[in-house]
This record gives sequence, C-alpha cells and structure tokens, in this order.
Amino acid sequence: MRLSQTKYSRTDKGRATRKRYDVGHVRSAAYRMAHQRYRLGRRNYVFQHYSHGTMRCASCGFSDTRALQLDHIADDGANHRRLVRGTQRGAGIGYYVALIRLGLPSGFQVLCANCNIIKESKRRSKINCFCLTPSVKGGDNSGWRG
Repeated sequence: MRLSQTKYSRTDKGRATRKRYDVGHVRSAAYRMAHQRYRLGRRNYVFQHYSHGTMRCASCGFSDTRALQLDHIADDGANHRRLVRGTQRGAGIGYYVALIRLGLPSGFQVLCANCNIIKESKRRSKINCFCLTPSVKGGDNSGWRG
C-alpha cells in the first residue's frame, strides 16, 4: 500500500514525514522521461504480442494505441488479477511486467476502449438480465424492465 493511502499519512506526523521524504526524493526530468519510455516499452511489447504484431483492435481494427486495452477473452479478468497481483485491482505497468514474467500466457486479446466496453456491457446484460424486453402478458409498455 502506498504511503499516501494509509491512515498514518493523514495525521500531522504522517504529513511531516511525507514532506521530508518528498524534499529528498525529487524526480528529475531525465528520470521521468526514462521511466515513461520504460512503461511505454513494456506496454507496447505486451500489446504487440497479443495483437500478433498489428497493434490493432481484434474486433474493429482501430489502431490508435492510446485507446487500446488488454482484454481477457474468457471474461475472467478479476480472477486472473487476483492470481497475478494478489488483488482484484491493478493494471498498468505492474500487470504488464507480471504477464511478461509469466511468459505472456494465452487468453488475452487487444481491443479498443469502445469494443471493450461493448463486450463488457453484453456480458453484464447476460448475467443480470438488464435487457429491455416486453412482457409476454399484455400489449402495453407496463412490462418493460431495464
């Protein structure tokens, strides 16, 4: 857990400790640029692998890398993150590094943000039955659910 997320960091003593830490650990512009290159390099490496070298959405072919996302084909993302990271939350560089350490296992695809949301919406509508279907009884709209 990061220091900024703990109860201690909200106390006066915690704030003072954080302030002393920040003064001595200012990140230089060169460090930030190198870290950004590292993060993008890991992300692109993973996306190149799972998009079979095309860096395109598997569904619609969209190619703007800013909107591409990694998708679990079997819709078991939360379970997989628990196994890999020890928590349901967490994506980004830590997740990409974990996938690389595991040898880039199968079961992933690259989707654009739009297709990923559509896929999730379809999955949730099957589970929760949030479909707009008319009631079998009667012909009015009183049977619509949503």
